[in-house]
Amino acid sequence: MYHIFLWFIAETARKILKRDASLTRRTDDDGWSPLHYAAFFPLLTSFQTVKVLLEHDVSAAYIVDSEKRTALHLAFVRGNLPAMKEIMITCPACCELVDSRGRNALHYAAITLEGVLTAMSFPRSIPKLDKLIYEKDNDGNTPLHLFAAFGNFPQRYLSSDWRHAYRNMCGLNKQNLSVDDILVGNFPEEKVIPSI
Repeated sequence: MYHIFLWFIAETARKILKRDASLTRRTDDDGWSPLHYAAFFPLLTSFQTVKVLLEHDVSAAYIVDSEKRTALHLAFVRGNLPAMKEIMITCPACCELVDSRGRNALHYAAITLEGVLTAMSFPRSIPKLDKLIYEKDNDGNTPLHLFAAFGNFPQRYLSSDWRHAYRNMCGLNKQNLSVDDILVGNFPEEKVIPSI
């Protein structure tokens, strides 16, 4: 029954967009487009809805909300793997977009449990994401710094061997802290997941 419901949602979206394709670019007061909502609420929509929205207007993937987040940022927050894949396959350049704090999609995955569980293996399968592991946000933190800071990581990913492989690439943040410093509790920022 659930599959029929998801199919119905996708078909309804297709019919609505056939009448007015510009709806893919409309945003609410927070700047969220229909694609933002489809990426953020995977249980209420399906990747088919994401696919339908992108079929009608590929530029929808590049729409940013009031904090400069794309639908891809939100898909990573929620661990919405089907939406992530659909957006990245259709709009690969979208991976490089950053929010107002300089954070890419992997930074967002690093601060949420749902996102981190999906994202840790993702860079290996999507080459464009592999280099995002080393990108620093406005505070000089790479996604690995944030994995360590927010404690949302499976321990096997931050074993000493794994950290050693990334240590030179991640370096120090603007507070002169390495990933190892953060892991031993030397991280002055409050360990609170930012509002989405």
